[in-house]
Amino acid sequence: METDNKVNTISVAMCTYNGSKYLSEQLDSIFRQTRQPDEIVICDDCSKDDTKELAKTLLNNWGGKYSLIQNEKNLGFVKNFEKAIGLCHGDVIFLSDQDDVWDKHKIDIMIQTFEKHPESVMVFHDSELVDQDLNMMYSSFWKDTLKFNYTTFLKHNYKKLYLGNVVQGSACAIKKIVFTKSRPFFEKSYHDEWLALTALTLGEIYPIPKVLMKYRQGHNEIGGLPTSRLNKLRRTIQDLQVKYKNDLNKYQRRLDVLRAFVNQFQIKKSYKLDIVDYVKFLEKRIRSIKDKNKSQIFAVGSYKKYLDHYDFKNEYIKDCIEIFRK
Repeated sequence: METDNKVNTISVAMCTYNGSKYLSEQLDSIFRQTRQPDEIVICDDCSKDDTKELAKTLLNNWGGKYSLIQNEKNLGFVKNFEKAIGLCHGDVIFLSDQDDVWDKHKIDIMIQTFEKHPESVMVFHDSELVDQDLNMMYSSFWKDTLKFNYTTFLKHNYKKLYLGNVVQGSACAIKKIVFTKSRPFFEKSYHDEWLALTALTLGEIYPIPKVLMKYRQGHNEIGGLPTSRLNKLRRTIQDLQVKYKNDLNKYQRRLDVLRAFVNQFQIKKSYKLDIVDYVKFLEKRIRSIKDKNKSQIFAVGSYKKYLDHYDFKNEYIKDCIEIFRK
């Protein structure tokens, strides 16, 4: 684990794809930082618009050091981030999307956090959710969407990290050692969740309870309303069934990621997340749902340690309903 308090060099790793509409706002918010990055690395993933040309113009006007790479083939955002981060030279690397807007003090505040807490190898902050025109939708991503309690996290309760990722990529910065140790990224993982899990094996992850970014959301299309209460009820049941199936796929993907993490890093039961036990729980949960095994889901519910692995207790009830549903 790194112990040197002072951060000497700062990189920003940005990935772009058909992002010309909002790229100027994102880059301008980085150029206006009270503490400037030493370099900006942009990997464009075969955009079909003028993203690369616009980025080059903006970066030249900035006047700082930059690298602008055009991928020969489309890599997808996870592998593209792996490439962009790997091209960075800074002691600390900030991850950036192409369409957000950073608070002008973001880099300064996060670097101060690294220097004040040298045991931290990753820091991340809260965000304001906004629409495409930057109008506020939710004031806190942590509170309104993730239900994330940072005070619990500061007490080294990392339960949220194995239930699902809470470290938003574009809201985090890492010490370079995190990336070095994380390679290669597991193919089914997202870049930010894999980096967060890796960080826990090297040091601490420090949450900053400040909104330091406007996190732009896409359009949410809403279909027509049902014409009767009966149709509305049918629609609700169908939607719940589809959502549950999607959730089950999400749990399976998460299980695959955690298994890969345990194997790649040789995690033992003494690990701070007790992640080995959680993997066993998730295996039993998914198997009982897929097999519609009533006795097995009851066994999960009767074992308090397993029951505590549910993020919310009503999730166990939903599992039972799904198993009994024909």
